[in-house]
Amino acid sequence: MGGVVFGAAETTRTLTPGEYQDITYSWSRAGEGLHHIFAVVDPANAVTECREDDNRTGVDVTVSLVQPFPDLKIGTEDITMPAGAFTEGSIIPITAAVGTSALPLRDVSVSLYLGSPSAGGVQIGATTAITSLDAGGSIPAVFSFDTLAGRGTTWYILPLTRITA
Repeated sequence: MGGVVFGAAETTRTLTPGEYQDITYSWSRAGEGLHHIFAVVDPANAVTECREDDNRTGVDVTVSLVQPFPDLKIGTEDITMPAGAFTEGSIIPITAAVGTSALPLRDVSVSLYLGSPSAGGVQIGATTAITSLDAGGSIPAVFSFDTLAGRGTTWYILPLTRITA
């Protein structure tokens, strides 16, 4: 038969005639290129069976190097707003400089929230679209924060910036 055995898996119970069980095996050391993968049951013919000619199947798999994903980044120092005191009803422009690492990116939506979005945070302004950004670059996303009905409230933006309206 040839080939190299790279793993084995077993059923979790004894199978009776007519039964089957799906077996999953994870293979993580595949090199780049075309691989002829075979699954073989009872390779030594140790189990007496009515048919021995159906114990092998195969598939061709092509593995290619995966391009890493762009790495979006934003830090505390990347969020800016005008200095000064704000009164209730003020519209405050907040700029968030969104950057990327070694790969360019395209068609990314950016939103700003008061508090964590997964914990009920409220979106500030409209979602901004970044159509493209070169590798290693940065682009400003500007949001309008309306402080109406926020008098006496302390707001936390991306929990690192504090505004008292």
